[in-house]
Amino acid sequence: MLTEVELDRLLKAGILRVRLTAALRAACLGLGIGLALAAVLTALARLYPVGANAAFAVAMTLPPLLLAVAAAVGFSREKPSLLRVALRLDQSARLHEHLSTYVDLRTRAKSGDALADAFVEAQRLETLRQADGLSAGRHLPLRLPEWARALLLGVLALGCALLMPERVEPMRAKASDNAAAGTAAPNGPANPGEAPALDSAEHDTPFQVQPISPTEMYQAQLATLPNVPEAMKKHWLDEIERKKGSLTDRELTPDVRELLDTLRRQVGKDKEAAAEDGGSQRAEPAGGTPESAGDRPPAARELALPPPGRAEDLVGAAQDRFPDVAQALERYYAAGPDGRKP
Repeated sequence: MLTEVELDRLLKAGILRVRLTAALRAACLGLGIGLALAAVLTALARLYPVGANAAFAVAMTLPPLLLAVAAAVGFSREKPSLLRVALRLDQSARLHEHLSTYVDLRTRAKSGDALADAFVEAQRLETLRQADGLSAGRHLPLRLPEWARALLLGVLALGCALLMPERVEPMRAKASDNAAAGTAAPNGPANPGEAPALDSAEHDTPFQVQPISPTEMYQAQLATLPNVPEAMKKHWLDEIERKKGSLTDRELTPDVRELLDTLRRQVGKDKEAAAEDGGSQRAEPAGGTPESAGDRPPAARELALPPPGRAEDLVGAAQDRFPDVAQALERYYAAGPDGRKP
Protein backbone atom coordinates (compact mmCIF):
# COMPACT_ATOMS: atom_id res chain seq x y z
CA MET A 1 0.00 0.00 0.00
CA LEU A 2 1.20 3.48 -0.84
CA THR A 3 1.87 6.17 1.69
CA GLU A 4 0.52 9.70 1.47
CA VAL A 5 3.97 11.01 0.59
CA GLU A 6 4.26 8.62 -2.35
CA LEU A 7 0.74 9.49 -3.46
CA ASP A 8 1.57 13.20 -3.40
CA ARG A 9 4.71 12.49 -5.42
CA LEU A 10 2.60 10.58 -7.93
CA LEU A 11 0.18 13.47 -8.28
CA LYS A 12 3.02 15.98 -8.77
CA ALA A 13 4.56 13.74 -11.46
CA GLY A 14 1.13 13.69 -13.13
CA ILE A 15 1.10 17.51 -13.14
CA LEU A 16 4.50 17.52 -14.84
CA ARG A 17 3.34 15.02 -17.45
CA VAL A 18 0.27 17.13 -18.23
CA ARG A 19 2.43 20.23 -18.68
CA LEU A 20 4.87 18.36 -20.93
CA THR A 21 1.98 17.12 -23.07
CA ALA A 22 0.76 20.69 -23.48
CA ALA A 23 4.29 21.81 -24.42
CA LEU A 24 4.50 19.03 -27.02
CA ARG A 25 1.23 20.07 -28.64
CA ALA A 26 2.35 23.71 -28.72
CA ALA A 27 5.72 22.69 -30.20
CA CYS A 28 4.00 20.83 -33.03
CA LEU A 29 1.87 23.89 -33.73
CA GLY A 30 4.93 26.16 -33.75
CA LEU A 31 6.83 23.77 -36.01
CA GLY A 32 3.94 23.67 -38.49
CA ILE A 33 3.76 27.47 -38.63
CA GLY A 34 7.55 27.67 -39.01
CA LEU A 35 7.57 25.17 -41.88
CA ALA A 36 4.81 27.06 -43.69
CA LEU A 37 6.61 30.41 -43.32
CA ALA A 38 9.94 28.86 -44.35
CA ALA A 39 8.35 27.39 -47.49
CA VAL A 40 6.85 30.77 -48.41
CA LEU A 41 10.13 32.64 -47.83
CA THR A 42 12.11 30.06 -49.81
CA ALA A 43 9.69 30.28 -52.74
CA LEU A 44 9.93 34.08 -52.70
CA ALA A 45 13.72 33.85 -52.62
CA ARG A 46 13.62 31.60 -55.69
CA LEU A 47 11.29 33.97 -57.51
CA TYR A 48 13.13 37.15 -56.48
CA PRO A 49 16.86 36.35 -56.17
CA VAL A 50 17.67 39.79 -54.69
CA GLY A 51 18.41 39.18 -51.01
CA ALA A 52 18.03 35.42 -51.41
CA ASN A 53 20.81 34.62 -48.92
CA ALA A 54 19.11 36.55 -46.13
CA ALA A 55 15.76 34.95 -46.97
CA PHE A 56 17.28 31.48 -46.86
CA ALA A 57 18.90 32.20 -43.49
CA VAL A 58 15.60 33.38 -42.03
CA ALA A 59 13.70 30.46 -43.56
CA MET A 60 16.05 27.87 -42.06
CA THR A 61 15.94 29.57 -38.64
CA LEU A 62 12.17 29.92 -38.33
CA PRO A 63 11.09 26.25 -37.80
CA PRO A 64 13.42 25.42 -34.85
CA LEU A 65 12.97 28.86 -33.34
CA LEU A 66 9.18 28.75 -33.40
CA LEU A 67 9.26 25.17 -32.11
CA ALA A 68 11.30 26.16 -29.04
CA VAL A 69 9.27 29.31 -28.35
CA ALA A 70 5.92 27.53 -28.72
CA ALA A 71 7.07 24.68 -26.44
CA ALA A 72 8.17 27.14 -23.74
CA VAL A 73 4.92 29.10 -23.98
CA GLY A 74 2.79 25.94 -23.86
CA PHE A 75 4.66 24.58 -20.82
CA SER A 76 4.42 27.86 -18.90
CA ARG A 77 0.73 28.44 -19.61
CA GLU A 78 -0.41 24.94 -18.64
CA LYS A 79 -0.91 24.85 -14.84
CA PRO A 80 -3.26 21.99 -13.98
CA SER A 81 -4.61 21.52 -10.46
CA LEU A 82 -4.26 18.40 -8.33
CA LEU A 83 -7.96 17.67 -8.72
CA ARG A 84 -7.72 17.75 -12.53
CA VAL A 85 -4.72 15.42 -12.52
CA ALA A 86 -6.50 13.10 -10.09
CA LEU A 87 -9.53 12.96 -12.37
CA ARG A 88 -7.36 12.05 -15.37
CA LEU A 89 -5.63 9.32 -13.37
CA ASP A 90 -9.02 8.00 -12.22
CA GLN A 91 -10.22 7.81 -15.81
CA SER A 92 -7.02 6.19 -17.08
CA ALA A 93 -6.61 3.66 -14.22
CA ARG A 94 -10.38 3.15 -13.68
CA LEU A 95 -10.23 3.90 -9.98
CA HIS A 96 -13.88 5.02 -9.83
CA GLU A 97 -12.91 8.54 -8.70
CA HIS A 98 -11.01 7.41 -5.61
CA LEU A 99 -8.12 9.82 -6.25
CA SER A 100 -10.36 12.82 -6.99
CA THR A 101 -12.44 12.13 -3.85
CA TYR A 102 -9.26 11.79 -1.81
CA VAL A 103 -7.92 15.14 -3.07
CA ASP A 104 -11.27 16.86 -2.51
CA LEU A 105 -11.68 15.55 1.06
CA ARG A 106 -8.09 16.38 1.94
CA THR A 107 -8.66 20.05 1.15
CA ARG A 108 -11.64 20.27 3.53
CA ALA A 109 -11.33 20.86 7.25
CA LYS A 110 -12.43 18.25 9.76
CA SER A 111 -16.08 18.55 10.66
CA GLY A 112 -15.69 17.23 14.22
CA ASP A 113 -18.28 14.54 13.60
CA ALA A 114 -16.84 11.13 14.53
CA LEU A 115 -18.87 9.32 11.87
CA ALA A 116 -17.82 11.75 9.11
CA ASP A 117 -14.18 11.59 10.17
CA ALA A 118 -14.32 7.82 10.17
CA PHE A 119 -15.70 7.91 6.62
CA VAL A 120 -12.84 10.19 5.48
CA GLU A 121 -10.25 7.92 7.07
CA ALA A 122 -11.74 4.84 5.45
CA GLN A 123 -11.80 6.54 2.08
CA ARG A 124 -8.13 7.60 2.46
CA LEU A 125 -7.01 4.06 3.27
CA GLU A 126 -8.95 2.65 0.34
CA THR A 127 -7.42 5.23 -2.02
CA LEU A 128 -3.91 4.39 -0.87
CA ARG A 129 -4.65 0.72 -1.45
CA GLN A 130 -6.19 1.31 -4.90
CA ALA A 131 -3.36 3.63 -5.99
CA ASP A 132 -0.69 1.06 -5.24
CA GLY A 133 1.20 0.32 -8.45
CA LEU A 134 0.07 3.43 -10.33
CA SER A 135 2.58 5.08 -12.69
CA ALA A 136 2.27 8.55 -14.08
CA GLY A 137 4.24 7.60 -17.17
CA ARG A 138 1.94 4.70 -18.00
CA HIS A 139 -1.39 6.37 -17.29
CA LEU A 140 -0.46 9.88 -18.53
CA PRO A 141 1.71 9.20 -21.65
CA LEU A 142 3.23 11.92 -23.82
CA ARG A 143 1.40 11.74 -27.13
CA LEU A 144 1.56 13.80 -30.29
CA PRO A 145 -1.68 15.47 -31.35
CA GLU A 146 -3.80 13.71 -33.94
CA TRP A 147 -3.13 16.40 -36.52
CA ALA A 148 0.69 16.01 -36.19
CA ARG A 149 0.76 14.12 -39.51
CA ALA A 150 0.03 17.40 -41.24
CA LEU A 151 3.61 18.42 -40.42
CA LEU A 152 4.72 16.11 -43.23
CA LEU A 153 2.93 18.41 -45.65
CA GLY A 154 4.95 21.33 -44.30
CA VAL A 155 8.19 19.39 -44.76
CA LEU A 156 7.11 18.48 -48.30
CA ALA A 157 6.26 22.10 -49.11
CA LEU A 158 9.64 23.27 -47.84
CA GLY A 159 11.42 20.62 -49.90
CA CYS A 160 9.55 21.64 -53.05
CA ALA A 161 10.44 25.28 -52.42
CA LEU A 162 14.11 24.38 -52.01
CA LEU A 163 14.06 22.44 -55.29
CA MET A 164 12.47 25.28 -57.25
CA PRO A 165 14.74 26.66 -60.00
CA GLU A 166 15.86 30.22 -59.50
CA ARG A 167 14.09 32.69 -61.74
CA VAL A 168 16.51 34.62 -63.93
CA GLU A 169 15.67 38.29 -64.05
CA PRO A 170 15.32 39.71 -67.59
CA MET A 171 17.81 42.53 -67.08
CA ARG A 172 20.40 40.28 -65.50
CA ALA A 173 19.95 37.65 -68.24
CA LYS A 174 20.35 40.35 -70.89
CA ALA A 175 23.48 41.69 -69.23
CA SER A 176 25.01 38.22 -68.96
CA ASP A 177 24.20 37.53 -72.63
CA ASN A 178 25.78 40.81 -73.66
CA ALA A 179 28.86 40.04 -71.59
CA ALA A 180 29.15 36.58 -73.10
CA ALA A 181 28.70 37.97 -76.59
CA GLY A 182 31.35 40.63 -75.92
CA THR A 183 33.78 38.01 -74.67
CA ALA A 184 33.15 35.57 -77.51
CA ALA A 185 33.09 38.14 -80.34
CA PRO A 186 34.74 41.48 -79.46
CA ASN A 187 34.37 42.67 -83.06
CA GLY A 188 30.69 41.76 -83.29
CA PRO A 189 28.12 43.65 -85.35
CA ALA A 190 26.95 47.07 -84.25
CA ASN A 191 23.31 46.10 -84.64
CA PRO A 192 22.13 44.22 -81.49
CA GLY A 193 19.56 42.24 -83.46
CA GLU A 194 22.14 40.97 -85.97
CA ALA A 195 23.91 37.72 -85.16
CA PRO A 196 27.71 37.96 -84.91
CA ALA A 197 29.61 36.66 -87.90
CA LEU A 198 31.56 33.46 -87.41
CA ASP A 199 35.26 33.38 -88.10
CA SER A 200 35.83 31.04 -91.01
CA ALA A 201 39.34 30.23 -89.77
CA GLU A 202 37.98 28.84 -86.53
CA HIS A 203 34.75 27.25 -87.79
CA ASP A 204 35.74 25.78 -91.13
CA THR A 205 35.81 22.18 -89.82
CA PRO A 206 33.00 20.48 -87.92
CA PHE A 207 35.40 18.32 -85.90
CA GLN A 208 39.09 17.81 -85.13
CA VAL A 209 41.03 14.56 -85.37
CA GLN A 210 44.01 13.23 -83.43
CA PRO A 211 45.52 10.63 -85.77
CA ILE A 212 48.15 9.31 -83.34
CA SER A 213 47.77 7.63 -79.97
CA PRO A 214 48.84 9.24 -76.66
CA THR A 215 51.90 6.98 -76.51
CA GLU A 216 52.97 8.02 -80.00
CA MET A 217 52.31 11.62 -79.09
CA TYR A 218 54.65 11.33 -76.12
CA GLN A 219 57.38 9.65 -78.21
CA ALA A 220 57.05 12.31 -80.91
CA GLN A 221 57.32 15.06 -78.31
CA LEU A 222 60.53 13.45 -77.03
CA ALA A 223 61.85 13.56 -80.61
CA THR A 224 61.55 17.37 -80.59
CA LEU A 225 64.26 17.68 -77.92
CA PRO A 226 67.49 19.41 -79.11
CA ASN A 227 69.81 16.42 -78.55
CA VAL A 228 67.69 13.97 -80.60
CA PRO A 229 69.15 13.01 -84.02
CA GLU A 230 67.56 14.57 -87.07
CA ALA A 231 66.78 11.13 -88.49
CA MET A 232 64.48 10.47 -85.53
CA LYS A 233 62.76 13.81 -86.09
CA LYS A 234 62.22 12.98 -89.77
CA HIS A 235 60.92 9.54 -88.83
CA TRP A 236 58.24 10.94 -86.56
CA LEU A 237 57.37 13.71 -89.00
CA ASP A 238 56.84 11.18 -91.78
CA GLU A 239 54.89 8.91 -89.41
CA ILE A 240 52.47 11.70 -88.44
CA GLU A 241 52.14 12.82 -92.07
CA ARG A 242 51.38 9.23 -93.08
CA LYS A 243 48.71 8.78 -90.42
CA LYS A 244 47.28 12.20 -91.17
CA GLY A 245 46.54 11.13 -94.73
CA SER A 246 44.39 13.60 -96.65
CA LEU A 247 43.45 15.62 -93.59
CA THR A 248 44.45 19.26 -93.53
CA ASP A 249 46.28 20.81 -90.61
CA ARG A 250 43.14 22.65 -89.53
CA GLU A 251 41.33 19.36 -89.13
CA LEU A 252 43.90 18.18 -86.54
CA THR A 253 43.80 18.84 -82.82
CA PRO A 254 45.86 21.80 -81.54
CA ASP A 255 48.50 19.62 -79.85
CA VAL A 256 49.09 17.61 -83.04
CA ARG A 257 49.31 20.82 -85.09
CA GLU A 258 51.82 22.27 -82.67
CA LEU A 259 53.88 19.07 -82.77
CA LEU A 260 53.84 19.05 -86.58
CA ASP A 261 54.93 22.69 -86.74
CA THR A 262 57.81 22.01 -84.35
CA LEU A 263 59.04 18.97 -86.27
CA ARG A 264 58.74 20.76 -89.62
CA ARG A 265 60.65 23.74 -88.29
CA GLN A 266 63.43 21.54 -86.90
CA VAL A 267 63.68 19.47 -90.08
CA GLY A 268 63.36 22.50 -92.37
CA LYS A 269 60.05 21.67 -94.05
CA ASP A 270 57.98 24.43 -92.51
CA LYS A 271 57.92 26.59 -95.68
CA GLU A 272 56.98 23.63 -97.85
CA ALA A 273 54.14 22.69 -95.52
CA ALA A 274 52.88 26.28 -95.52
CA ALA A 275 52.88 26.30 -99.32
CA GLU A 276 51.00 23.02 -99.48
CA ASP A 277 48.40 24.23 -96.98
CA GLY A 278 47.91 27.48 -98.88
CA GLY A 279 47.59 25.66 -102.18
CA SER A 280 44.99 23.23 -100.84
CA GLN A 281 42.87 26.12 -99.56
CA ARG A 282 43.17 28.18 -102.76
CA ALA A 283 39.78 28.96 -104.35
CA GLU A 284 38.85 28.90 -108.01
CA PRO A 285 39.13 32.27 -109.83
CA ALA A 286 36.03 34.40 -110.24
CA GLY A 287 35.96 33.89 -113.98
CA GLY A 288 35.47 30.18 -113.52
CA THR A 289 38.77 29.20 -115.27
CA PRO A 290 40.65 26.67 -113.12
CA GLU A 291 44.39 26.98 -112.56
CA SER A 292 46.64 25.01 -114.82
CA ALA A 293 48.22 21.82 -113.57
CA GLY A 294 51.71 23.35 -113.86
CA ASP A 295 50.84 26.24 -111.49
CA ARG A 296 49.52 23.98 -108.77
CA PRO A 297 51.72 23.05 -105.82
CA PRO A 298 53.05 19.47 -105.68
CA ALA A 299 50.40 18.42 -103.17
CA ALA A 300 47.62 19.69 -105.43
CA ARG A 301 49.07 17.77 -108.42
CA GLU A 302 49.16 14.61 -106.35
CA LEU A 303 45.54 15.01 -105.28
CA ALA A 304 44.29 15.71 -108.82
CA LEU A 305 42.16 12.88 -110.21
CA PRO A 306 42.82 11.33 -113.64
CA PRO A 307 40.32 11.87 -116.45
CA PRO A 308 37.14 9.77 -116.36
CA GLY A 309 37.74 6.17 -117.28
CA ARG A 310 37.73 2.76 -115.69
CA ALA A 311 37.43 2.37 -111.93
CA GLU A 312 40.80 0.60 -111.82
CA ASP A 313 42.50 3.84 -112.97
CA LEU A 314 41.33 5.60 -109.81
CA VAL A 315 42.97 3.15 -107.41
CA GLY A 316 46.26 5.04 -107.31
CA ALA A 317 44.65 8.37 -106.42
CA ALA A 318 42.41 6.76 -103.82
CA GLN A 319 45.39 5.01 -102.25
CA ASP A 320 47.19 8.34 -101.89
CA ARG A 321 44.22 10.01 -100.22
CA PHE A 322 43.24 7.07 -98.02
CA PRO A 323 46.39 5.11 -97.13
CA ASP A 324 44.66 3.22 -94.34
CA VAL A 325 42.45 1.34 -96.84
CA ALA A 326 44.95 1.18 -99.72
CA GLN A 327 45.39 -2.59 -99.57
CA ALA A 328 41.64 -3.22 -99.42
CA LEU A 329 41.09 -0.98 -102.47
CA GLU A 330 43.79 -2.78 -104.41
CA ARG A 331 42.30 -6.20 -103.62
CA TYR A 332 38.82 -5.03 -104.59
CA TYR A 333 39.57 -3.27 -107.88
CA ALA A 334 42.47 -5.47 -109.04
CA ALA A 335 40.71 -8.81 -108.46
CA GLY A 336 39.17 -10.78 -111.29
CA PRO A 337 35.60 -12.08 -111.58
CA ASP A 338 36.42 -15.06 -109.38
CA GLY A 339 37.94 -12.85 -106.64
CA ARG A 340 41.57 -13.62 -107.66
CA LYS A 341 44.16 -11.34 -109.19
CA PRO A 342 44.51 -11.72 -112.95
